[in-house]
Amino acid sequence: MLVVEERTLLFRKNISRVEEEGTYLCRRLDVEDYLKSVVKSVSLVIEYEPVRDITNFDCILHEQRNEFYCSWNLGLYNHPAYLDITVVMSPDNGSTLLRCPQKVKQQQNCTWTAKDDHAILSTSKIVILTIKNVEFDVEKTFIKDFSAQSMNLTARITSKK
Repeated sequence: MLVVEERTLLFRKNISRVEEEGTYLCRRLDVEDYLKSVVKSVSLVIEYEPVRDITNFDCILHEQRNEFYCSWNLGLYNHPAYLDITVVMSPDNGSTLLRCPQKVKQQQNCTWTAKDDHAILSTSKIVILTIKNVEFDVEKTFIKDFSAQSMNLTARITSKK
């Protein structure tokens, strides 16, 4: 505890483990009633990085099933429930944006079908994945341009870097 000014104290604590997150209270010792002795409280949430870079971002066009499937790895989070994930795909170079028809917490894949758009079998697609940590108000967007040189019954789409 450090006295900054006559009415200001500074408390510093080095946090080294996730288990140390929680609510920290500043209390007056000259007041007996516990609730009345609380001057201020702060909730500490630990996340090593609000939004991490994704890995293994791949997509596959299944012509026989009339579907386009994408998957990615979010990585490990202490609080995955804070993530809001939005995925859109454009089968026509950005003119049309199709939201992922499935919406689940900690989503790591999406499948679009011909029911979502008749151009689902186009050989060029843009996929935009946005991850927002709502607790820290931090957002990252990952954009991939996928194209296929030849189409088989199941053709793997490769990413242009």
